[in-house]
Amino acid sequence: MPEQGGIERSLPLPELEIDANQQVNPNRSPLHQALDMVIVHRDKFKTIEEHLRGQRDILVAAHDEVTKRVNELNVMDALAFYQDTVAATQTDAALNDAVAGRGYIAVEDGSIISVTARVDDPRTAGTLTVEPRINGTKIGFSVVLDSTNATFVCDRQDLGTDAFVAGDRIDCVITSTGAWTPVTANLDVSVGVVFAKGVR
Repeated sequence: MPEQGGIERSLPLPELEIDANQQVNPNRSPLHQALDMVIVHRDKFKTIEEHLRGQRDILVAAHDEVTKRVNELNVMDALAFYQDTVAATQTDAALNDAVAGRGYIAVEDGSIISVTARVDDPRTAGTLTVEPRINGTKIGFSVVLDSTNATFVCDRQDLGTDAFVAGDRIDCVITSTGAWTPVTANLDVSVGVVFAKGVR
């Protein structure tokens, strides 16, 4: 798995320090040597216990940090809109959406970061402008299907440029010129949004 930007994947785990060559005094009586060996092993087990406790504390802290980072991640979603057989000479015509035709209600604070539009029949004349709205107000961020982008167009902007709060209504409108063709084209639009509260 490749390294992830901004995430440190190595954990500074403590080293286990045990003197494997530690010996008892051969000049002591067998009983004292046995007692000395018990003490040596007791100290080794204590060292191992402290080592494992240190590893546990580091892993718990790493888990907490990962959980914190995940909870702080922004969540992106795409709001879908459409219009079938796009007619010419429309001005700020509200697009249909996948819910109730009245737009989407934001579940968290966030912002609009992208607009994507595609028609199934390439544009042959005129232009078609697609623009999101927040609470019925156009935000000044749009994409245009024209001679350069006849079938597909996408644009992006910085996070936070056009912000909304929980409860705001997000929808999308189009404006087509009188020369727009073909009127048989079906339009699909995605408005990319990022919710600031992140994963829960």
